[in-house]
Amino acid sequence: MIDPAEKILLFPGHQGHSSADEIQRVVQESSGVILATPEYHGTFSSVMKLILENLGDPSALQGKPVLLIGVTSGNLGAVTAIEHLASVCLHLGAIVFSKFIYISRVGEFFIEGQCRDAKMEKRIHATFQQFINFIQTIKERT
Repeated sequence: MIDPAEKILLFPGHQGHSSADEIQRVVQESSGVILATPEYHGTFSSVMKLILENLGDPSALQGKPVLLIGVTSGNLGAVTAIEHLASVCLHLGAIVFSKFIYISRVGEFFIEGQCRDAKMEKRIHATFQQFINFIQTIKERT
């Protein structure tokens, strides 16, 4: 897991010590990637954009299966954020899994990092399993 709060992420065009090489290595060595973002002002977070910028050119996401998760405190489940993030991931060459996890009213379902709703937890686990199967299918074909 990559926690951006624990990394040094530089803006494009800036030089210096950063966590970019480490993040790129982790993504390159992964069979698949899960990207989770809150929705801010109708799109994905600026921190997610900064992570994507630090994945290199060509991006370490190129050819990687990617599952997208969007959360919001509102009622719409970060739909716009996931649409935007999916578009960027496709542009970077990722293989975006066709099922997304949308979590609206996140504060009602998660408390201190724990899911408090059995239906939500079951849905998330089912999507994770489908994503694992998707990764295995891709591996078999290559």
